Amino acid sequence: MKQHAAPVEQLVGRLAGEVAVEALKAGDTRARFLERYPAEWRHRFGKEMAQSYRIKELLQAFDDNSWNCSAALLAHLDTKSLTAKEILLAVLKDDPGLLLELRHLLVRNPA
Repeated sequence: MKQHAAPVEQLVGRLAGEVAVEALKAGDTRARFLERYPAEWRHRFGKEMAQSYRIKELLQAFDDNSWNCSAALLAHLDTKSLTAKEILLAVLKDDPGLLLELRHLLVRNPA
């Protein structure tokens, strides 16, 4: 049986609670102290969230024909237990030509 990590909502809620407790213990609830939360959030989850956003953009870019071609593959997968990344990889493995259609989304914009 596949073990699932705690939902992100639970993890960020715990992080917010930890920062709030630290602030109360330090007697400092000013915005400057509480800025630790978004900084720590970005440190812990920023890369994963950026990757998830890119995967979502790739999946949304599929046209109806691409999804129709992949429907047979998806019908045999337990999509309820798969992540969006695993579904995307399965679809691209089944139809590597989609990479060419989606290449403009795969190139990172220079920061």
